[in-house]
Amino acid sequence: MALCFGSMISVVFLLKLRSEYNGSRLASLDEAVYNLYNGVFSWSFYGIIASALIYSIFTKWGFFRYRWITVKWIAASFLLGLTMIYVSPAVSGLVAIRSGGFSINGAEEEYSRLGVSASRWLILESVLFAGMIILATLKPWGTRKKEPGLKRKTILIIATTGILIGLLFMATNFFNLQRIRNMTINEPDLKGLENGRYIGRAEVGGFSYVVEVIMTNHRIEDIKVLKNRNSSYARWAEAVIYKIIRHQTLKVDAVTGATTTSKALMKAVSNSLQSDK
Repeated sequence: MALCFGSMISVVFLLKLRSEYNGSRLASLDEAVYNLYNGVFSWSFYGIIASALIYSIFTKWGFFRYRWITVKWIAASFLLGLTMIYVSPAVSGLVAIRSGGFSINGAEEEYSRLGVSASRWLILESVLFAGMIILATLKPWGTRKKEPGLKRKTILIIATTGILIGLLFMATNFFNLQRIRNMTINEPDLKGLENGRYIGRAEVGGFSYVVEVIMTNHRIEDIKVLKNRNSSYARWAEAVIYKIIRHQTLKVDAVTGATTTSKALMKAVSNSLQSDK
């Protein structure tokens, strides 16, 4: 718990420092925020949730026997929701926009907004987390007068089944993401391509990404994204298109914070230039 809370406070501190830096220093600060948040805070927080679940299931404390534990679980659920819905997208957005070189329309305004948003939500999370620590330390309010109607064995079965389903979902999602991020993207031979428009698509993660590549004098003149997911991550990932045009190769880095969609768009471009017009 100390590691999780400490990393959270550190991220808040780094976000507050952003107003004092620019250029490469600010880029390094954004990268530090992203790595600390995703590499330390997120995993330690999920570890706390997992260990608390196990402790509640297999010890006398339970989920509802003590009022303070019930309140703590409500706060933890709210904290998890804030993390997934607001904080994580904001932190990923900061590094994705910078990684994309601010090439998307409205990138600078979005970048500033996300910095403020991430800071505010993390401060709220810090307050909630501090409250959870106080609850766990003081253990106020005593026990419930009436035990829950479900028997302990039933609760164990329901909770264990839920945990196993959750772990299976997380493992499946993790391996699917790794497969997408490591998929082969063939480098096209631009010298062998005629002038014209090339349409390509890539079926990735149950979605069909479609691009149009315009070739002029054996150079990639332009790339238009015809079909992309409707999300902020997907929009930030489109910055990889400008990297491809700038360097005239598909051997470019994906957009950090939007890696999966970046790879999907790169695959669509590769497919377009491997096929007929």
